[in-house]
Amino acid sequence: MANKYTILSNYAAPERDISTHTFEDFVDISWLNKSLLKDWFGDYRYDAEVEQGESYYNQSIEKEIEYPDGSTYKIDIPVVLSYCDTHSFDEEVECELKKLKDGEILIKAEMEWTGGNWNSFSIELDDSEKFEPKKIKATGYLGMVVGYDYNGTRFKNNEDWMLNEGYINLNVFLKFDNQVHELDLNDINKKLEKNNIEIDSSNSKEILSFIKDNILSKEQKNHEKETVKDGPHKTFFEDLEDVVCEEGFQKNGKWDGPYKSYHNNGELNFEGNYKEGIRVGRWKVYGRTTPYIEKQGFKGGLIQDFHYKENYDSKDHEILSSDEHSKLNHIHSSGILHGAYKDYYYNGNVDTEGSFVHGKRDGLWKKYSFQGELKTEEQYKDGELI
Repeated sequence: MANKYTILSNYAAPERDISTHTFEDFVDISWLNKSLLKDWFGDYRYDAEVEQGESYYNQSIEKEIEYPDGSTYKIDIPVVLSYCDTHSFDEEVECELKKLKDGEILIKAEMEWTGGNWNSFSIELDDSEKFEPKKIKATGYLGMVVGYDYNGTRFKNNEDWMLNEGYINLNVFLKFDNQVHELDLNDINKKLEKNNIEIDSSNSKEILSFIKDNILSKEQKNHEKETVKDGPHKTFFEDLEDVVCEEGFQKNGKWDGPYKSYHNNGELNFEGNYKEGIRVGRWKVYGRTTPYIEKQGFKGGLIQDFHYKENYDSKDHEILSSDEHSKLNHIHSSGILHGAYKDYYYNGNVDTEGSFVHGKRDGLWKKYSFQGELKTEEQYKDGELI
């Protein structure tokens, strides 16, 4: 006789995708129209079997497991990455943007749901086999958990989802002259029509030339004029002109001094200090309030607390400018970690704590459960586990 163990779901699950296209193909699928592009993605998500899963934060997800007798137990499940380099959708987009070639388009797409719950996952074990929750691993992709394994055996997806009305979010990026620009399709569409330029994939070269010469080049010039001014500086979200994105001080076109950035709902995201465009000293990262954590009685709060080097020598600057550093560190590409480091769960408890020395893990590192219980201790030396 087999015993069945089920990972339950009480929340909706987004669908996320990052795709790269030639400009000609992009014109063909979108006609440079946001509504038509949403229609395209509505079909594409089925044809391409776009991944779907529950959002998670940091490097684990708290789930409720139903036992054969009907009782339930909450467990914090570690997330193992699959086919991506980071645990964040936005950070993964940034990684892919760095790979874009001139003239290519990247589409960041997400299908969200207003409510409901995603699939549950089950596994059956023989009576003789003891169930050990610590053997469960979640598979992470683009900031979502897309499946679970138990000691190497895949949990069965029960396909029992119940989701309410959905809506699509899209961001479109174009690279030219080694610069990445986010496109406002509706604005571009209007300007092309005003200049009697036919919107058709066969005319993609003329369209691309017009966008470069009449829209993006002007934006770049305006951006350069804004950033060279020394003193207090603010940037705003493109679609939310009254909501501050970043604020601080700039010197010679670089952030220099106290700095803050915000989520698009106005909540604090990053705070720390820059020195000539490089992060120094203590930095803090704050998560935004989401429906997932709000339902559990929490608000967005501190999720990371770490330190960068205070002073950088010529060797450090060589490391910062290397492709290897940018690829391996992602969020920390503008500095070298050095000192105490902590990750937090959204309930305020410590997730992970340890320290870095010259950008590498060093000394004792501890991992805690969502409830605050110590789970593991590991010793590192010069970035290597010992």
